[in-house]
Amino acid sequence: MNMYTKTIVWGSLYFVLTIALIITLKPMSVDSSGGFQYQSQSYAANNISDTELSSFLSVNNAMIVLKEYTREQLLLIMSEHGITKERYNQIADMENDPFAESDATEEEREIVGIISHRIAELEFEIQQQMFSVTSEYRLTAQRFLEINELLENDPDLRRRFDKIVQSEKQSRKMTSEFNFRFCLIS
Repeated sequence: MNMYTKTIVWGSLYFVLTIALIITLKPMSVDSSGGFQYQSQSYAANNISDTELSSFLSVNNAMIVLKEYTREQLLLIMSEHGITKERYNQIADMENDPFAESDATEEEREIVGIISHRIAELEFEIQQQMFSVTSEYRLTAQRFLEINELLENDPDLRRRFDKIVQSEKQSRKMTSEFNFRFCLIS
């Protein structure tokens, strides 16, 4: 494994571990004896405003768009170099496994190196865009993950969120109908 690949692998591992740590952290408060206790989910859920839920929805929608964009870009990068996703993964796995015998040609290994570099650039670009989106909606990554976990586990919060989703859909529908009617009048 070359130094560049090791950097990507360790950087990705660090990112995953950081997210896992954030996910496992629970909100804590100080009890009357000065010790720490975990806050209940209902307490934490009640401290989420509708504005935060709306921001969460907007960030989540942006993440879906970015995920699709990333998938399209990855496939485009690979097709530009004449390699399938499956073959790329196969060669990259062999490159990362010191015990695997590689059937890749020198040209294929070179292409995988080029693609890996382009993927790292794309990951950086996506991270910057996600930071921009979360900042725009005043939602930190940690808060986003907290809300996500609470939505999965708190039915009352989920119902509040579902109402916001329906309201947003209705608002978009009304805006679309207005724009359509305005175009017909013009």
